[in-house]
Amino acid sequence: MPKPVRAAAYVRAMVDWGEATQTVAALAAAAAAGASWLSVVQARRITEAAALPDLHAQAVQVISKVRPDHLMLSIHNAGGATAKAVGYILVGEDSYAWGYVEDGFLPAGQTVRIRTAIPVSAQTSGEGVVWCRDLRERTFVWDLKGNRKELGRRSGTEPRTIPDLLTPHYPDVKLETLTQVGAKVVSGDD
Repeated sequence: MPKPVRAAAYVRAMVDWGEATQTVAALAAAAAAGASWLSVVQARRITEAAALPDLHAQAVQVISKVRPDHLMLSIHNAGGATAKAVGYILVGEDSYAWGYVEDGFLPAGQTVRIRTAIPVSAQTSGEGVVWCRDLRERTFVWDLKGNRKELGRRSGTEPRTIPDLLTPHYPDVKLETLTQVGAKVVSGDD
């Protein structure tokens, strides 16, 4: 017959292992819950990103025998949603052009081209931004390098000013020192 002391020690050891097992199981359940929560957060971010416009713009120097050499701007919506109130500003050496794209909408996967009267010179590379609102009325601004900034929602119906849209990416550009020139949306490279 075992000694009572040994039996008590055996029972105490079993209780300790049982508590340890319960603790490990609780920690594993907490880790699984945390991983599940992170998965939900990631899925939400992916879903939200797919429902946003994503504008990409490029300034192109057009050398032409028919017209004076000029800058053209190409804007593509690579996002998963229609961009609304799509606008642009393109800055050359001593002039700039700005405006809105046709009716302001640019569906996902679509491209639009804008021919400007900004003259081309050796120093002209073209700086500029494109902007739009998403379906939740948040304003986004991209520079020509693809950097995006969210300006958030605007209260009321008052539109943002051109400096409001240009300054986040190009704080040193002063439009009052430049000449505004015309621009026209074209369907191709005419």
